[in-house]
Parts: sequence; structure tokens; C-alpha cells
Amino acid sequence: MFYSFCKTQIFIRAGTRISPTSQCFSLLQNHATIPLTIRYVSKIAGNEHSFTVSYLINSCGLSPDSALSVSKRIQFETSEKPESVISFFKSHGFSQTQIGNVIKRTPRLLLAVPEKTLLTKFHYFYSKRISRSELAKVLSSNPHVLEYNLDKNIIPGFNFFKEFTHCDDKRVFLAYKNFSSVLTCDLKSIFASNLAFLRENGVPESIIMTKLVVNPRIFAWNHDKFRRCTEEVKKLGFNPSRQLFLIALQALTQLSRSTWERKSNVYKQWGWTDKDIISAFEKYPRCMLFSENKIIATMNFFVNTMGLEPSCIANCDKHSFTVSYLINSCGFSPESALSVSKTIQFEESKKPDSVIGVFKSHGFSQTQIRNLIKRRPALLLLNPEKTLLPKLHFFYSKRISRSELARILSSNPHVLESSLDKNIIRRFNFFKELTGCDDDKVLLAYKNFSSVLARDLKSIFAANLAILREHGVPESIIMTKLVVQPRMFAENHDKFRRATEEVRKLGFNPFQQLFLIALQALTQLSRSTWARKSNVFKQWGWTDEDIVSAFEKYPRVMILSERKIIATMNFFVNTMGLKSSYIAYRPVLLSYSLERRIIPRCLVLQALVSKGLIEELSVFTMLVVGEKQFLQRFVTPYEDTYLLKLYEGRQGLSQ
Repeated sequence: MFYSFCKTQIFIRAGTRISPTSQCFSLLQNHATIPLTIRYVSKIAGNEHSFTVSYLINSCGLSPDSALSVSKRIQFETSEKPESVISFFKSHGFSQTQIGNVIKRTPRLLLAVPEKTLLTKFHYFYSKRISRSELAKVLSSNPHVLEYNLDKNIIPGFNFFKEFTHCDDKRVFLAYKNFSSVLTCDLKSIFASNLAFLRENGVPESIIMTKLVVNPRIFAWNHDKFRRCTEEVKKLGFNPSRQLFLIALQALTQLSRSTWERKSNVYKQWGWTDKDIISAFEKYPRCMLFSENKIIATMNFFVNTMGLEPSCIANCDKHSFTVSYLINSCGFSPESALSVSKTIQFEESKKPDSVIGVFKSHGFSQTQIRNLIKRRPALLLLNPEKTLLPKLHFFYSKRISRSELARILSSNPHVLESSLDKNIIRRFNFFKELTGCDDDKVLLAYKNFSSVLARDLKSIFAANLAILREHGVPESIIMTKLVVQPRMFAENHDKFRRATEEVRKLGFNPFQQLFLIALQALTQLSRSTWARKSNVFKQWGWTDEDIVSAFEKYPRVMILSERKIIATMNFFVNTMGLKSSYIAYRPVLLSYSLERRIIPRCLVLQALVSKGLIEELSVFTMLVVGEKQFLQRFVTPYEDTYLLKLYEGRQGLSQ
């Protein structure tokens, strides 16, 4: 066996095969330069399980050390069973490295009968829409589930965890990847008691369930230890309503006292005090989960290479990497980056880079990407191939152009965090069928109100639409408004009913669109907001009767911002010399853009009057006509380039 092993395994550094005797002699002379030393050869030659060891090295790619270690747990004298197992894994897409990792962790699988014990488990996972590549990746790092009974352990464990966390199949598999006991042990009672204690301490259900999927191990600790650690985290001042609470709990459950002391001593070697260590832990609990080698290497770089003070690192903001990335890679201002870093933190750029890369490849501009991240920072931590691309492709299938999709999602990206199959497709189809509109109109409705695709609005829509039908609002007006302004139809039903009745009392005609515009205003405005805006108008001399009259003529007047009202009233009254009552009687004037419409047209009006080309003309007449009609009546007939330049200068005014 020794001769056979040398003959097949050992080569001189130059790569030339030599005689076995010469090999052994050369090996003794060059043991420091040849990968396999005499130490391994002698061990294998004298090992009673030498066939097993040789097979593990030659067929499974294990190192001699690993092969010797594995041979203590499993032995075989023929290769028939191991060959069938390895062939099975290869046929399911496992690489040589992945097969080696499986065997290293669960050697007994080499003696399994694949058709009876492995194939059924693989088919079960495939039925859960786990891809071959993903299954190979997960099982190569955590293959223990393959040693358990499918019907008695795996299926009950899978179903329990799925029902317990309300997550999808892939998330159950992710939890197993992080903690094999999810599918191999009965964790029902220990999970229940530990989660109950977290709820008692005010940890939100959403945070608990998210952490349970990502890191189920921390919830499987002995209940007494779990209780003590939870109480310790509270004593340290962590807020139970924040994710940091469970990260700190994870650290304390994983670390024994001796490990904490050992890592503390490493930090103290760099000049940290006990106070510094506690302060660092409170800012970033994971700092105590790093390996000692990682701590030493990183501190050495920061202190000896970068010249930073150790105390600076101890008291450094935990979000510094995130803030730096948001500024440098996403174009955030420092203020915005700091704000976003309060809701999301990461320590490396791999995931954020891949997310930004996907958005760029789909035509999103830097500004659009920044707006998208500002609104939904958690998108930076998603897996784009699994969670973003399928949604983008779904929208493309609805004939939404790339540029239009980028424009809509950058202003309203909430849908990207919803499940495609469970939420987006189902709600897209529901809204389309309800309104009878085209695909692009559904996306327009989503742009105006993200809940169209993010919430189940079927019952609330039905109840509120029924109220409108009872009051005689035509179906065509309802459906047109539902597409353009779906938010108002999602209001609490009692509030919606009261607002509808109030609009009727004000005398609005249900057969006209103005009825729903008034209803929109009343559903949007609280009593305090109405009172506040009324006070703004009263500062310009309007009475309560003026305000109600203006609302009846143009209900959107009460939806305008206070800043817009003040600026426009100031221009009309103090610049143009109009009476406040003139505006109260014609409230639509307040809706026009000051920079793009009101000022340019008033400049043209003043120029025409000063040149004697027209007599005094109503400002209302000048402003209400459309763009084409305005040019035809007040600019083009005079063939005066000055008028045209004056009017077209509105772009400069807005800037």
C-alpha cells in the first residue's frame, strides 16, 4: 500500500514522475518543498483504514489530514457505495469541492443508498422551489439534514418553521442554512418560551420574526440563559424596539464569560479601557463577535498604518462605513447619509454594489438610484437576482418602458420590497380588473399610491365605492378618479362616509367630477390642517364665507401648501396690485405655477400695456387660457421678439 500510494501521489517539484524508491528518497530530502510529507505517508501506510483514506484523498479531494480524520468515523473496503453517492451528488450539480465538504461534515453519507435516502429529500427541496445550485451551496456547508428521516423530521420541521414565522419556503431553507437544527430538532417549546420573553420585554413581532429567519440559533438557547442575557441587554440600555437589541442579545448568548474576557484583553492591549469596550459594544455589538485575529489585524492597520488613535476607533460611529459608502457610491449629502444610516448599516460593499449595479444596468440614473435608496434603504441589502430582477421583468412584461419604470420606482420604490407572487401579481390583476384600465394605468395608480400593489385593498375599495354609487356618482367618474387618485378610496370607511355626506351638504353635484375633487380634499385634510390653512387665507382678508365659497368653486384650493398660498397671494396682491377678494372669487388662480405661468404671463401683460398694444386686460383671462391659445392671442400677433424672449424666460425664472 505504501508503494502504491507513493507511486500515484508524489511528484518532484518540477512535475516529473520518478521511480517509487527514488520518490521516497527524494521525499526524505525535500520534505519541506513537497506538498505531501513523509509524515502523512507513514501515517497512511500504518493505518488499518488505508483504503478508506486513499479513496477520500483520490476520489473526494480531501487533504491527507482531513482524510485521516474522517477515516476514524467511517471505514469501507470497496468503492461501490461511495461511488454511487458521489455520482449522485455530481448528477445534482455538486462540484468536487462541495462534495468534499459534504463528506467531511457527514462522512456516513458515503454508505447511504442514494435512491432510498437521498433522492426523496432532494426532490422534496426541489418541490419547495430551491434551485439545484442553491441546494448544492447550502447542503455543502450544512449537510446534516440528509442524515435525518424525511417524514418524521424534515417535513414536520419545515412546516412548523414556515407556519411559525409566516415566511416562504426559501426563507425556511435560509434558516436551515444558518442553523441545521431548524429541520433536525424539535424546537417548538424552546422557541415559544424564548420568543414569549422577548415579547414581554417589548420587542416588536416584525423584528423577532426577521431575526428568527436570519439567525435562529440565538432563539434555541436554554431558556434560563436566554432570560439572563435578555435582561443584561436591557440593563445596558438597548432599546427593545430596535434591531440592535437582538444583535446585542445574539452576542451575549454566543459569548461565554471567558471568551468575553479574552477578547476584552485583546482590546485592552490597544489601550482600550473597560469603559471603552462597553461603549463600543453599545454602539456596535458585533465588535465582540469578531475573532481575536480579526481584531488584532484590523486594529494594527488602523493604529500603525493609518495613524488613528485607539480611543478614536473605540468611540467611532458604528455607521461610519455606511455613511461613507452612501456619500461616495450613491451621491448622498452627508446629512442624508447620516439620516439613512440610522435605518440600515453594513460593513462591506458587496451587496450594495450588486444592487446599484442592477439598477444602473436597467437605466436608472445616479439621481434616481439615490432617490430610491433614500426612500427604501433596505433595498441595498437585497439579493438583486432573486428579489429585484423578477419584479423588473414582470413590469417589462406589462409593456412598461425602462425609462418609465425607472422614473416611477425612483419616486415610489415600496413595491420592490413586496413578494412578487403573493402580492404584486395578484394585486396588479385585481386593480386592473376592478378599473378596467390598461397595464400602464395600473402602474400610474401605483405611482400615485404605493398601497395599490403593497396592500390588500379589496374590501376597503368595495365599501367606499359602494357609498359613492349610493350617492349617484357615475361609474365612469369613479373609475377615472380611482386610477388617478386611488389614495382617497383607501380611507377609513367611516371617515369616507362622513366626508361624502359633508360634500353633499355643501351642494356639490354627484354627477360632476368636482364632487370627487371636493371629497379628495376633505379626506386628505384633518380639522387642524383646515383651520391652519383657513388662518393663512384670513391673513389676506378672507372671511369664513370667502373660504367656503372658494372651496365650492375650486376644492383643490385647500390642498395647496401654505407656502404656495402665501407666495402666490403675495405676488397677486403686493406685486400685481389685485384685491384679495378678486382672488377669493377666482381661487383657481392660486393653482397655477408662480414661476412657470403666473410671472411670465404677467410680465407679457405689463409689456403689452406699457407699449400701448392693448388696454388693461383681466389677469384671470391671461392666466386661464392654454399655452397655445396664449401665444396666439398675446405674443405671436405682435411679431415682437422681445415679448417672446420675455415669455420664454420663464425657464430662467424657475431656476
